[in-house]
Amino acid sequence: MKRFSSLISAPVKAAAAEVYLEVTNNREVKIEGLKRILKYEKNSIRIAVKNMSILFCGRNLSIKCLTADSLIVEGFITGIEFLY
Repeated sequence: MKRFSSLISAPVKAAAAEVYLEVTNNREVKIEGLKRILKYEKNSIRIAVKNMSILFCGRNLSIKCLTADSLIVEGFITGIEFLY
């Protein structure tokens, strides 16, 4: 199994100064740098951040906490995609 850090590409690292993700297990992700929520469904949540969007896939996903520029995605997370 590959480590999460080895899966991150260079463009994501460049954007990391303005977007912060904190992954806790496969059950919770804290995101800072939120612009808006693009899609919110039980099995996928897509958000807009700086110059990209992030898609969370899984089961029973929900937004646990929401502020003007951050949120917490909770559920059984099976994938995270960075879309440019």
